[in-house]
Amino acid sequence: MLLFSQVERFEKREYAGRAQNLADQRRVLQIQYSAWCADIGNDRARNSNWLTKAAAPCQSFSSARSHRYVVATIIFYQKLGCATNARQIQALKSAGHDVIAQDILNKPWDAEELREFFGNMPVEAWFNRAAPRIKSGEVNLDTIDAASALALMVGDPLLIRRPLIDVDGARFAGLGHEPVLSLLGRNTQDNLEECFHEANRTRCPQT
Repeated sequence: MLLFSQVERFEKREYAGRAQNLADQRRVLQIQYSAWCADIGNDRARNSNWLTKAAAPCQSFSSARSHRYVVATIIFYQKLGCATNARQIQALKSAGHDVIAQDILNKPWDAEELREFFGNMPVEAWFNRAAPRIKSGEVNLDTIDAASALALMVGDPLLIRRPLIDVDGARFAGLGHEPVLSLLGRNTQDNLEECFHEANRTRCPQT
């Protein structure tokens, strides 16, 4: 009976995880579709000869939902004083989004909530590689497992990869993938994840 209960709990967690992944994928597609519709609208405004039929599928996309994803409210977990995070926030605001910045170091994280931001990313990609404990070799990313990684991050949030982003309940780490790329727009050329201080060989203030 005990074994059956353990199997049942495992299956419930597995199905819940799959459902969350599907929901996140749906949000990504909605954001990409909304951005595509917005691009078509901009092109039509610039060129009156643009093929009107190209925008036809967008007409059935409700204005409320389009606004919801083209102009998003983003919870952005940053390290206060981080020049790279400041540049990322400005890029999102310049793309027209509302950004709610929160301090990643002062939030009372728990392992379950934190895990939701990393999706299918490999464990070593969960970490802030510029953190002193990573650079010194104290934390070995080649051997660490998921449970140990989360425990370390809860105790020392400076280890967490930044930024963590929450868009309407869909959670992600970093800016180099969807749906964040669609939120930033197709014309973004800057490497927004490159550390400002490393690129300029200046000292990053630690907190």
